Amino acid sequence: MKILVISPRPPYPLYGGFEVRVFPLFKELSRKHELTLLCKSYRELDRETLDSLDSVFSSVRIFPIKKLEPKDRRGRSMIKKIRDLISPPPEYHETSTYSDELFQTIQEMLRSGEYDIIQVLSMNLMRYFPKLEEYPAVCDVVDDYSLFCYRTIWRQTKLADKLRFMYEWIATRRYESKYIKLFKEITIVSPVDAKVMQSVCPSASITVVPNGVNTEYFTPSVSQSTEPVVVFTGVMDYEPNVTGAMFFAEHVLPLIEKQIPGVRFRIVGRDPDPCIIALAENKPNIEVTGFVDDMRPYFDESLVYVCPLKSGTGIKNKILEAWSMAKPVVATEMSCDGIEYVDGEDVLIADNAVAFADSVIRLLKDTELRGKLGANARKKVIEHYSWRSQANKFDKIYERVASKPTTRKPAEYKGI
Repeated sequence: MKILVISPRPPYPLYGGFEVRVFPLFKELSRKHELTLLCKSYRELDRETLDSLDSVFSSVRIFPIKKLEPKDRRGRSMIKKIRDLISPPPEYHETSTYSDELFQTIQEMLRSGEYDIIQVLSMNLMRYFPKLEEYPAVCDVVDDYSLFCYRTIWRQTKLADKLRFMYEWIATRRYESKYIKLFKEITIVSPVDAKVMQSVCPSASITVVPNGVNTEYFTPSVSQSTEPVVVFTGVMDYEPNVTGAMFFAEHVLPLIEKQIPGVRFRIVGRDPDPCIIALAENKPNIEVTGFVDDMRPYFDESLVYVCPLKSGTGIKNKILEAWSMAKPVVATEMSCDGIEYVDGEDVLIADNAVAFADSVIRLLKDTELRGKLGANARKKVIEHYSWRSQANKFDKIYERVASKPTTRKPAEYKGI
């Protein structure tokens, strides 16, 4: 099939969860389909990035845009806030300047009628698609932002912050109910997120397609560390990661230290928040690496991987990567949303500080249990979370959508 892929940002380098999902997924899909990429970008792309995109997409067009300053975003005045709450506009979640060139290019390509599927990679692009319902369009929303807002409301200690996220939650649910139904199919990573989104728009066709992992790249090394090192990975200015790391460092690690004085906690990931950096400055057994080119050595040098998240949505790539590296994992139940697991067989679930510390201590002391959980986790990833298996799910979705009748009239459609 000929597929037009439209993205809010370049899906390479693999900086965060969006890129980690999109690039390997479409690399796999490129084996069977001809992919054309249109994407916005805040910066000029280097040669290595362009070459990587060219290895997946038969054609790539980049449209330069600028980030919107907070003061320039919608919702500054009370009148706009009320209006947006009642009927959010297509650009409600937009955080960048508008590209008229991108809009015109999309309309020309839609009118051409040569694409079997229009694959949109974000709900934030809605302003570029008038009359979208006339086309065989699929949107990969990844996770449900309204669920993120709802969970975040209850974590706020200040009334102003609670009200801010409550407003965002209501507006996002209205936004989703208004625009989700325009797509022929929606894909999302987690059954939990899918259930919430389906409740917002019962008529939508929603399919769960979990994230995958490159099991050939994330492979455990032969030599394993014996030092009591615990590791956590992620983009470290992302609020759920920051909150999780702080929870572990302040409430869980001290309990572990009482029984294992030599334990070390390593936080690996780009853009660490100042409060994360302060952890390493105040405690010698906490290390904050910042950006690293390769996560694998940090997995190999640890005995236990922890995922102490208390908020967030979607599937956690970090757990799949740790599993692929055959690392025993201790995680909160919420961290495992959308992942098939058996507590005690391929992960240890713990939702409070004492239980979390006990589970980590148990693993640090028990070589046999670490080996069992790691082996089971590696096996599960290979069987259920390869990128090829996820690409096969997209193939079936594309076949369904391409077979559905549309009302489009390419020669007559004029856009807005």
